[in-house]
Amino acid sequence: MLIRTLRPEDGPSLARGFEQLSETSRHRRFFTVMPHLSEQALAYLTAVDHHDHEALVAVAPGSGQLVGVARFIRNPREPDHAELAVTVIDSWQRRGVGTALLRELAQRAAEEGIRYFAAEILADNRPVLTLMHRLGGAETTCSGAVVSARIDLTAVTDQAGTARDPAIPGPPRRGRRRTAVPRRR
Repeated sequence: MLIRTLRPEDGPSLARGFEQLSETSRHRRFFTVMPHLSEQALAYLTAVDHHDHEALVAVAPGSGQLVGVARFIRNPREPDHAELAVTVIDSWQRRGVGTALLRELAQRAAEEGIRYFAAEILADNRPVLTLMHRLGGAETTCSGAVVSARIDLTAVTDQAGTARDPAIPGPPRRGRRRTAVPRRR
């Protein structure tokens, strides 16, 4: 699996990936059932500046298909905090794609001066709640059907180590990194 920055020309691939999400996955990501990504949503999701808004994608070997995306958007009121989102298409879930994306995104965020990720997660989204706790440094609070998570990135980046793949430098991120993810047979 290849992890790289999202590019503006990835819009059609991102839309195809969205079509491969189940209704449950769409609801868990967007807190509503969305039949498709609008042109406006697609433009927003692909307009990353690699500083305040970063997005990394996981690309399947061989096919070049986008199988996951993780992004942060900096909070302008708290510049060392950023909102976090991650999505992995159903056929690639539970194979380490989300974990790999989030570890790389945490490194990227730290390079940009972000110390904390914040995420709103539906309380029934056990896979993502488990992932947040696996990353380390996650504090969660529950309010009804929504869990608020705050992740201290120093715990995540310390766990991942400080060595970085030179192919994934700071902005503008055009580099690539290969990550081993088991293939389904």
